[in-house]
Amino acid sequence: MAVKELTPTKCGYNEIKEFDFEVPTAVGDGCEFTFPAKDEETQIIVFNSNTSNAGTVTVKAPIDGHYASAGEDLKLSVAASKYAIIRLESAVYANKDEKVKILTSATDIKIAVLY
Repeated sequence: MAVKELTPTKCGYNEIKEFDFEVPTAVGDGCEFTFPAKDEETQIIVFNSNTSNAGTVTVKAPIDGHYASAGEDLKLSVAASKYAIIRLESAVYANKDEKVKILTSATDIKIAVLY
C-alpha cells in the first residue's frame, strides 16, 4: 500500500465549513500532510470511531527536520468514540519539505487537518 496523503480543509473567519475525516490506507503506511498555513492556524482533529476499544495516534518525529526537530514521536491513546486535537509547531514535527507523518493503530482512527 502507500502513505495516505491527507487533504487539509480551509475555513476562513466568519465562515462555517463541513469537513471529512480521512482514514489511512493501511495502518503500517500511515498518512501525511503538508503544513497548509501558519502553525497557529493549523489543527489536526482525530476521531476514534471504534465504539469499544481505544486506539493510538502517533505523530512521527521528523527524519529530515528543521533546527528544532523533535527527537521523539508524539503519541496518544484515544478512548473509544472520543476525539483528540493535535497542534504542532512545524519546526518541531515537520520535515524540511513541511510534511508531517501520522501513524494510527487501526483504521478506526480517522483524521482531519483544518486551517
